[in-house]
Amino acid sequence: MAGYGIITQNVEYTNYLLIIIGLTLLTTGVIELQKNIKGTTGYLSLIAALFVLIVAIQGALLGS
Repeated sequence: MAGYGIITQNVEYTNYLLIIIGLTLLTTGVIELQKNIKGTTGYLSLIAALFVLIVAIQGALLGS
């Protein structure tokens, strides 16, 4: 999807791409936290996922 957007200069599907990236980060964060490995990777993934999902939802609602 990202390659298509870059090649055609079409940003119509950017919100869908952001939602997919956000869900992937959310899944990664949850898996890292379930492993109980000491580190900040899980927390950073969750924070990034929430940010990306908020931006994607805001972009979809504003129609940009």
